[in-house]
Amino acid sequence: MKYKNSFIGIFFTVLVIGLLILSGPASAIDVSLTTPPVDVSKDSTEEFTIDITVNDGEFLPLLYTDLIFTNELNNEISCKIDDKNQVSGCSFIYKVSRTVSNLNGGYGYGYGYGYDSNNNLGYDNFGYGYGYGPASGSGTITYTLSVDTKKLPGSFLGKNKVVAKVYGGNENDKNYFKGSSTFEVISSEISTKVNLGDSAIITYGDISIDIPEVPVGVNSITVQQVTPTANPLTSTLKVLGKTYDFGPDGTVFTQPVTITLIYTDEELAEAGITDESKIYPSFYNTATGDWEQLTVLSRDPANNKLTFQTNHFTQFALLADLSVPTTPSPTPTGGGGGPAGRRASSGGVVSPTPTPEEVVPTEEVPAVTTSTPEGTTTPTGFAAITGAVVGALGTGGVIVVLILVIGGVGAGSYFLVRKKRK
Repeated sequence: MKYKNSFIGIFFTVLVIGLLILSGPASAIDVSLTTPPVDVSKDSTEEFTIDITVNDGEFLPLLYTDLIFTNELNNEISCKIDDKNQVSGCSFIYKVSRTVSNLNGGYGYGYGYGYDSNNNLGYDNFGYGYGYGPASGSGTITYTLSVDTKKLPGSFLGKNKVVAKVYGGNENDKNYFKGSSTFEVISSEISTKVNLGDSAIITYGDISIDIPEVPVGVNSITVQQVTPTANPLTSTLKVLGKTYDFGPDGTVFTQPVTITLIYTDEELAEAGITDESKIYPSFYNTATGDWEQLTVLSRDPANNKLTFQTNHFTQFALLADLSVPTTPSPTPTGGGGGPAGRRASSGGVVSPTPTPEEVVPTEEVPAVTTSTPEGTTTPTGFAAITGAVVGALGTGGVIVVLILVIGGVGAGSYFLVRKKRK
């Protein structure tokens, strides 16, 4: 009976410790992310919110927050909000405000959102320091961020996953809690009325279309950001950034139309382009099923702009040339421009192509406001036994619990076998 009671005591002790470890992160800091959909053709900006809920009695100096965007092609772009509340790593997001509610100052162990005596974020010791804990129940820190839709990478068109990781502690001993959401980017077709024979300048975000003379049969010009119909057949060429469909498709102009497209630094990084002279305008030829390059009229790398001309409407995009020439390129003659391969006719004006299939405007969907807060942490030594580091064991905590349970069961079995032998 003596050994049986010992076994029961060990078992329940291990069980209680395991439950405390596993329940620690969920009850410490909750992170929720609200990311409504945006229509890049209509919305110039859109707001994100990150709510960090600090539960009763919890303290933890905040280091920084990472926002990680993953598009449908599994390409990632990461933004960082540092302890000075500045956003870095991406140009399309900036901080609007930060509000703190129901949090009071005091000393304590555990998780939480910490300030030092000068009201700056952060403190020297993980899990113990002068912080702002909840007055009762829980307190909240809310970041409001603004998204500049003009600067969103073209690859974001569609549904994207966004994860907010809130890091706390110090650089030598830290953990994070995270929340995730879905961020959908859509695009509607914009139509502008024009008059026969008149000139017109059409704008769509930061791009522009300069039409010297509206042709017969055209009473409106349409523009829509779309997903490229196809990738270039040449493996060393890659669509860079956004693709636009100008309409009516197949429209032919008697005088060349001048178009200016833009690109972002994130799009350059995503394509692996460091030399902006290797970016070329192009149109999609439905007859060949491939993209054909046009002559560059002017480049403005300081403002990420490129201008060219065309005499017809279809899908247009910028191409990144990823090839590395092994021999010097010959000096072009006449109206040529761009790398070897398909070339536009003199002056960059190309012949009209068959009309591409009509692009149907994307239907706007309701804002996505759900999130899935989750605590994920990194274990660090003996501190996991204290209240300050209960949450510092995420996946590692599960392993610890299993080891303790197996050890407890083994010890109990040993005592029972020994008792029976006696």
